[in-house]
Amino acid sequence: MDRERLKAERRERKKYKKHHKALKDDDVGISGKKGVIYVGHIPHGFYEQEMRSFFSQFGTVTRLRLARSRKTGNSKGYAFVEFEYEEVAKIAAESMNNYLMFDKLLQCKSEMC
Repeated sequence: MDRERLKAERRERKKYKKHHKALKDDDVGISGKKGVIYVGHIPHGFYEQEMRSFFSQFGTVTRLRLARSRKTGNSKGYAFVEFEYEEVAKIAAESMNNYLMFDKLLQCKSEMC
């Protein structure tokens, strides 16, 4: 009896969470498109792990691609960061463009998917 009641409560919670998330996204006006930004002039030492943790302050980072040399494996100095929502990517690109980091100015541009 208790197991059935617990299962029913879990199902209700899942339904509520799904419905609540859908309402939140619609109220804010968030589209379902993913947003990608180009990040250029990346300083030495600012690699995948550091970039992921840094850009996650804006929102969920779904994918990160740091360009590397095939010959040496060193960073080429630019990357593409994909966010869960296009609006978040635009905000991140606007706020991080010309951001001074380790004596270099980051260049950030919003890409269209």
